[in-house]
Amino acid sequence: MDSDLTRLTIEDDFEPGQQRVKVVRITEFPPSIPLIIGDAVHNLRTAFDYIMVAITGMDWMALPVGRTRDDIISKSTHYRTIKETFPNLATFILDEIQPYQRGQFLLWELSELDRIDKHRLIEPVVETLDKFSELALQAIERFEFHFGRSDRVCYPPSPHGYDAT
Repeated sequence: MDSDLTRLTIEDDFEPGQQRVKVVRITEFPPSIPLIIGDAVHNLRTAFDYIMVAITGMDWMALPVGRTRDDIISKSTHYRTIKETFPNLATFILDEIQPYQRGQFLLWELSELDRIDKHRLIEPVVETLDKFSELALQAIERFEFHFGRSDRVCYPPSPHGYDAT
């Protein structure tokens, strides 16, 4: 399971009978990768604005996003307009979509990546994943993830080990 950028290796773990999968970067990312990531982030963020235009019929509308729920309520012109025109939609946005930090769909985080990409490139990092990524991967793949110095280690639930072919 090697690629041009990384190599996966399987090693015996410190605990007998356990193995770990190690992701090792073997070369730098091509310069085009941050540009592609930035385009994908921007396109995804813009798609949510287009959805709001389609729902409201207002061609200048955008999905209101803020660091906190209170920021959206107090600072967002888009939210105030939605609240006045479509109060049920405003409630749905705050309670269900939660476009604020650590909300349901991580839309604030997506907006921040889009904002950051306007000023500098988003650099992909293979060596480490943050705690949020760790929890998300556990939930999605049902693996237990542990992080070392420059590797990602996972313990698969299968007693047969991890198939790296």
